[in-house]
Amino acid sequence: MSLNFMTETNSKKDGYGIFGNLSKTYDEVRPTMPGGVIDDFFSHLSSQKPLVIDLGCGTGIITRQLATRGAIVTGTDIDSRMIEQARQHQHEHINYLVAPTEKLPFPDSTFDAATAFSAFHWFANIDALTEIKRVLKGKGVFFVANRNQVGDIRKKYLDILRSFTDEPLPSAKRDYKPADLLRSTGFTNVEEKKSPIVEKLTVGQSLAYVHSTSLWNLVPDNKKQAALSALNEFFKKQLTNDIIERPIEIQTVIAWKA
Repeated sequence: MSLNFMTETNSKKDGYGIFGNLSKTYDEVRPTMPGGVIDDFFSHLSSQKPLVIDLGCGTGIITRQLATRGAIVTGTDIDSRMIEQARQHQHEHINYLVAPTEKLPFPDSTFDAATAFSAFHWFANIDALTEIKRVLKGKGVFFVANRNQVGDIRKKYLDILRSFTDEPLPSAKRDYKPADLLRSTGFTNVEEKKSPIVEKLTVGQSLAYVHSTSLWNLVPDNKKQAALSALNEFFKKQLTNDIIERPIEIQTVIAWKA
């Protein structure tokens, strides 16, 4: 994996919550979902070739996982640059388009299921959920999955990033309670699961992951090299036998349209 972290610079519009200027790095370094998570999603579907809308699909990393399991998938994202990168991976069962979840260009009752992988916290609002319910068929499934870093590593590298930024670091997951939100907006039979895993990363992979987050957009261009050097030194100190063990909690929520 070869990455040049310094080639991707920020425009005024590339702030927190924006990934388009990071799309190539994002596509290279973001992981797929564990197979068990994908198995769990499909276990709740009756169709062998379900029509699925993958919301906030980014560069299509998980969209492609769904398609390889037989789903006919429409991937949507608000950023055209992410969709452009997703389209570099052709798949006969995937169609991508630029669309906000709050305004989906599909007829009522189009999809058997909707998914949001590491994305729902960006559009966890009433307008988006109203649209999701509208485009789902009766008894359609909405499946949410998040990869939540736990432990001290994330806190410490955020402290390093904070020292190079000109503004406080925001968090879209602050007060994020997807199961409660789905219940409050009329979804039924809401089920939540949390499963711990440990990811094993090199220093280079750890640096690349931080660089693929939209928090990186908050680091001024003239401080990016210094920030990378500080992060590099930090991650080196986390090594055990040349590997960093990063604890992750996979949080999934599944619910049904009433």
